[in-house]
Amino acid sequence: MSWIVLDASVALSWCFSDEQNPASPGVLDRLKDGDQALGPAFWCSQALNSLWVGERKGRISARQTRAFRNDLSALGPTLDDASWSQNRQKSAHKEVSGADFGVLRSVELP
Repeated sequence: MSWIVLDASVALSWCFSDEQNPASPGVLDRLKDGDQALGPAFWCSQALNSLWVGERKGRISARQTRAFRNDLSALGPTLDDASWSQNRQKSAHKEVSGADFGVLRSVELP
């Protein structure tokens, strides 16, 4: 298993096809094949806000918002909720490895 740092804009491009870039479908394929999504603590808020804005602007329906939110939740993204000062302090003491930059937790989208 590999980790993929998943930017919300990439994930949202799967919902809003006019925002896709050439790499977007490949990222989704890797996640479906077992790689794990990793994102910052605010990732859920950013993704959900973008979905609701899309709904308000008539780009997607409430039903599509719910369905896509469930799809994102099924990915089981792991979010880094360590503060900047915690990470900075760890790195200053060289206690950090490439795989341990923050406290990770798996979340389910609301």
